[in-house]
Amino acid sequence: MKLVKTLLVLSILQSCQVLAIDINADPQLTGAAGLPQLLAAKSQNANNDGFDNTPIPAPEQPLSRMFGAQLFNGSTADSGSSIGFNPSYIIGLGDTIQIRLWGAFNFDGALPVDPKGNIFVPNVGPLKVTGVSNGQLNSLVTAKIKEVYQSNVNVYASLLQAQPVKVFVTGYVRNPGLYGGVASDSLLSYLSKAGGVDSDRGSYVDITVKRGKNVRSHVNLYDFLLNGSLNLSQFSDGDTIVVGPRQYTFSVEGDVYNSYDFEFHDGSIPVSEALEWSRPKPGATHFTIIRQQGAMKRTEYYPLSNASGKILQDGDKLIISSDRYAGTIQVRIEGAHSGEHAVVLPYGATMKQVLAQLKPNSMSQLSSNSALPPFGCCTSEGDAQYLLTKAGRSLTFLTIVNAGRGPSARSGSSVGESFRRQSAQRGT
Repeated sequence: MKLVKTLLVLSILQSCQVLAIDINADPQLTGAAGLPQLLAAKSQNANNDGFDNTPIPAPEQPLSRMFGAQLFNGSTADSGSSIGFNPSYIIGLGDTIQIRLWGAFNFDGALPVDPKGNIFVPNVGPLKVTGVSNGQLNSLVTAKIKEVYQSNVNVYASLLQAQPVKVFVTGYVRNPGLYGGVASDSLLSYLSKAGGVDSDRGSYVDITVKRGKNVRSHVNLYDFLLNGSLNLSQFSDGDTIVVGPRQYTFSVEGDVYNSYDFEFHDGSIPVSEALEWSRPKPGATHFTIIRQQGAMKRTEYYPLSNASGKILQDGDKLIISSDRYAGTIQVRIEGAHSGEHAVVLPYGATMKQVLAQLKPNSMSQLSSNSALPPFGCCTSEGDAQYLLTKAGRSLTFLTIVNAGRGPSARSGSSVGESFRRQSAQRGT
């Protein structure tokens, strides 16, 4: 008996050992990682206190209603530095000029502009090129070399690389700091590197480019967005781009193509200019101005033709609407009928006006003994009146000619009597 118990205990212990091995192993059937590996992987993201340090992904920024925010929405990230092929680019210190000479004398080399503003051409000497536009570079270099090689030497000069620079971007941008590029990079390129204008606090119409204490230019991005105009600034090391705080704003909603919040410089803006920015749709007829004055909200309502002389102030809401009324209704006629299958009638037309335009044919049932009207109708009197009074829709009036294809007008109803009187007038 003791032997049996001993064997049973050993069997149980052996089973537990097998199970432990199976837990720690990498099962071939599932490909799952063993338990210790899973625990080890989990512990990699935990600190000594046992807390999980896995970074929480940052929430996506909601789309801004601010007009101009689409310039920096992620899909317009910096596409790389330009290399100064713009003809108006001014040659500066640190630029690299490619010189090619062939004929009686051959030379091909990239020459940097030295601190004195010169490039050194073999057998010719120094040539001053700073302050010359890229478009005039080739003619200037050719003229200077021709003073030495008057014949049998051809010349070609081009800007190979613009000067690398670092520019400060600060103010109301998402990531202010120092950013590298080349002198010919645009303002938009540096703003994109800084994450763009902060759409909640920054201004799209008040951007300043400074060199030291001197202001080089003021930039309004609305000129670029609305008119395609953007002053190209040529940057140097240490230049600063400053994005100012948000200015005055108004919002536009309704029947417009540009439903945004807009920013403007002064304390007021003409409604006519706001309409040019927002672009009302063709069907728009009126505009509403909602203005908050202290604890009181004031509303003004005008036709679009009266926009001249009206102004918007900071915080106003402009709503464009289509205020139209139904002048006509369309009634469609189907079934055994030889006339037009669509009839346009004035709004408020009666059933009698529709019946006067029905034209029966040989398929129409004209027997006055029929339970149906002479050439029938698809609906009861109440529904027919509904068809003719429902505004702004294309309505349907069906003529049913065969018994059993639709409910007849009620006996003695005005619809049925109208059919019968019309049949009598036709001599049926």
